[in-house]
Amino acid sequence: MLYSFKQKSQDFIVEEQLPFKLDGKGDAFFVYFEKRNMNTMDVVKHLCKELEISRLTLGIA
Repeated sequence: MLYSFKQKSQDFIVEEQLPFKLDGKGDAFFVYFEKRNMNTMDVVKHLCKELEISRLTLGIA
């Protein structure tokens, strides 16, 4: 058997599916973003810094 390991960032695509519909109500907001060559925690840190919010107030899936 031959195996091939993916090596390019474009080989890895993840699309989150929400288990509920967004209704626009409440004190939260949903952000959809695409990232390349960044890990999730780097994106979270960047968002918190830009939005001037605590990491504890930001939830991720």
